[in-house]
Amino acid sequence: MLVSEAFEGLTWRKRVAAVLDLWELGVDLQPLCYTPEEFARKSREICTTAEAVREGVEVYRW
Repeated sequence: MLVSEAFEGLTWRKRVAAVLDLWELGVDLQPLCYTPEEFARKSREICTTAEAVREGVEVYRW
């Protein structure tokens, strides 16, 4: 799950494509790409995003 202001104005497909273009590790990735506003909204729903808020670990903050 990636949260970035850089995703604003991009379609879901373009967001995923941009992330996969940068992915260099030899394992598959299925990114969930949200803007901060989308992430905030989704984190209040019953879904994967809410679970990530409760159980996830922040790896990197820029």
